[in-house]
Amino acid sequence: MDHKFWERVATIFFAFFAIRFPKGVAVNAAVPALFAFGDSILDTGNNNNLVTLTKSNYPPYGRDFEGGRPTGRFCNGKTPTDLIATALGIKESVPAYLSGNLSPQDLITGVCFASAGSGIDDRTSQIQSLYDLGVRKVWVLSTLPLGCLPGGRTLAGGPLRICAPIPNLEAQTFNGQLSSAVDSIRASLTNYDIRFIDVYTPFLNLINNPQPSGFTDVAEGCCGSGSFGSSLPCTLLSVCPNPATYIFWDLAHPTERAYQLVVLVEIVHGRSLLICICEHAPFTTKNILCPSTAKMDADIIVNNLKPAWRIFNYKYCLRMKRAFFLASWNYKEKPF
Repeated sequence: MDHKFWERVATIFFAFFAIRFPKGVAVNAAVPALFAFGDSILDTGNNNNLVTLTKSNYPPYGRDFEGGRPTGRFCNGKTPTDLIATALGIKESVPAYLSGNLSPQDLITGVCFASAGSGIDDRTSQIQSLYDLGVRKVWVLSTLPLGCLPGGRTLAGGPLRICAPIPNLEAQTFNGQLSSAVDSIRASLTNYDIRFIDVYTPFLNLINNPQPSGFTDVAEGCCGSGSFGSSLPCTLLSVCPNPATYIFWDLAHPTERAYQLVVLVEIVHGRSLLICICEHAPFTTKNILCPSTAKMDADIIVNNLKPAWRIFNYKYCLRMKRAFFLASWNYKEKPF
C-alpha cells in the first residue's frame, strides 16, 4: 500500500440545483436535485466504466445495498450521496454519471460525478462556475480523521496501531484551509449558500466513544484481512458477519451505518432543521434516535448539542417513504 495513503484527500461536495423542470417531472420542491463531486467516499459507480484498478464492482461490496449486489460503491450499502438524497426526499439512490443507462429523470434530479482515486484539485473555480449554472446551495465536506482509518493505523499508528497523529494533523490542516476557501467564496457571492461541513469531528467522536451507538470495532475494517483489515483486499473470504458493529467497511471507507449516524444526524439534521428518521434504516432507529426512547443516545450522537426533540408534521414524513418521525432542532436558519 502507498505509504502516503493518508494524503488521499479530495474536495468533495454536493450541489443542490434550483432550476425549472418540465411538466410531469416529479421533483422535491425544496431540493429538486443533488449532484455529487469527489472521491470514493461519494462514488456510486463511475469507476466501473473507467480504466483503473480502483474498483469495487465485485462482492462483498454492496452486500447490504438494494438486491445485495455490488454497484461500484466503496461500501457495504449506501454512500453519503445516496443517504443525503434520500433524506432530502429527492430519490432513494443517486446513479453514477458514467453508468450508461441514465433516464431523463435521473439527469434532472441529480447524478454522481465522484470518482474513486480522485485527489486534490483546484475546485474553487469549478464551485464558482456552478453558480452560473443555477446552483445556489453547496455543501463542501471535510476529510475524515485519516490517521484513524484502518489503513492509516497500520501505516502510521506504530506497534499498537493507534489513531496516527501525523495524518490526523495533516487532515486538520487541510480542513482548515478548505473551510477558509469556502468562507472566501461565500464572501464574494453573498447569495450563494455554500457551507463547509465538518465530518472529521463527528467521526472522531464516534471512534473515541463507539459504545452508545452500538459499535464494537473501531479500528478494523469489516472486510479485509491482516492487521486491522488493511493488508489484503476485501473479498468474500475476508468479510465480517455483521457490518453494523463496525465503523469501517474496509481499509479506508466507513460502513453504511456509520455514514447514517454521521451524515444523517450531523449533516442533514443539524443543517436542515427538519428531517425524517426513516424506518428502513438497517439499525434500530427507534432505540438510537427517537426522543421518547433514547434522548441520551441522541445527545451523544450529536456531540451533546441537546436538540429540542419533538414530533413534527407526520404527513410530511409519509411523503418521505416509510418514515415515521420528524425531528426538529432549534436552529435559527432553515437552509431549505
